[in-house]
Amino acid sequence: MARENFRQYLRRQYPDLASLNKAWETNHQSFDEIQTFLPDTAVSRRKRIDFSNWYMNAMSEWCEKWAIWSRAALPNTQIHQSSGGWGAVPIGTDYSYQARSMARVKGGIRLTNESDDFADNFTITRMASSAARFYGAELGYEPGGYGSMRGVMARLYNAVTTGAVHLFYYMSNIAANDQAIDAWRKHAHLLDLRAKPVIDVAAFYPDTAIKLDDEVTRYRWASTFFTVARTLREQLDFDYASEQMIADGALPRYKVLLLLWGGVTEKSTLEQIDKWVRAGGVLVYCPRNRGNLLTVEGDATISNRWLAGDTGNGKVIAYGGEVIPGRAYSEFIRDLLLKTPNLNPRTLAALKMQKPDTVYWSLLDNGKLALLNFSARTAVVRLASGKTISIPPHEPHVE
Repeated sequence: MARENFRQYLRRQYPDLASLNKAWETNHQSFDEIQTFLPDTAVSRRKRIDFSNWYMNAMSEWCEKWAIWSRAALPNTQIHQSSGGWGAVPIGTDYSYQARSMARVKGGIRLTNESDDFADNFTITRMASSAARFYGAELGYEPGGYGSMRGVMARLYNAVTTGAVHLFYYMSNIAANDQAIDAWRKHAHLLDLRAKPVIDVAAFYPDTAIKLDDEVTRYRWASTFFTVARTLREQLDFDYASEQMIADGALPRYKVLLLLWGGVTEKSTLEQIDKWVRAGGVLVYCPRNRGNLLTVEGDATISNRWLAGDTGNGKVIAYGGEVIPGRAYSEFIRDLLLKTPNLNPRTLAALKMQKPDTVYWSLLDNGKLALLNFSARTAVVRLASGKTISIPPHEPHVE
């Protein structure tokens, strides 16, 4: 059944078999002989992307059908789709698609993948939370397993700083260690302050590169994209902007777009980014990791124009260093943002605070500044205003 469904998908994608053979660099004699395959065995980029798109879309469409059926049967009930994994193709979760489809039925996404580490939680949940806010879907969180006191606080902070509508813990997350209960009693009231974040910067979520190369996200702790994003989060709060979000008009929400990893994208996405740059956007990309940004077919026309200085009213900055390890790159981005005009004044003030790298910050649209000290030592933070704050180990603080 899967093979026939795949063939039907391809018949819709291509006007004839000759077009498919050209794109795939194959010599099939009929659509009926095409089989499903492991993506990493594909010779051509387009063949691998076609399979990955079919697979992920099929999973997303099936989930969307259940959402539509559920809404029809339960018109006044809160409905959240349970979403796990971290975006790797074999898992089959397309967070942008799910956020958009759940928003259509006035529902939400319930993420089931948080761990005991804040930076990891941020990288693997940010695509869903960014898309949920953009499309108007609700958001909730569930842990993927074990949780200590630091994980309980990290997850509380993540919910507070993304405007989540629910936060779930297993009893063992709070009761199976000696510190979490007291920490929860001390800080649970922060849920009353939860709000959506104020964000000027987005990292381009490289959907196409993820489908072409396993190194980008498949191996969670060895993911090139997540590795850069974890370190960058030490300096600032930022969204992910997926190719679907960009197609649906998300870029004008941001002043700066960062290309962390993945040098290949669809032509239509590249054209949208170019249009945004020419309207005044600031783009930073890192050619050392994979060269200049290309289309799937290998066209570098747009990125070559950027390198020649043809950027309209915007700016394109090619970062010349390595991005892994990411400390130098993250500090470069912080310093760049401090010199970028038109950023939110609150963002500039947050970037100027003096803090350890293990203290994370987020600006909330209710006017609050939320901090998290994710270390085993008390952290001292000096705000741009001159005020000094002392935050105990593994605790949040809202100002």
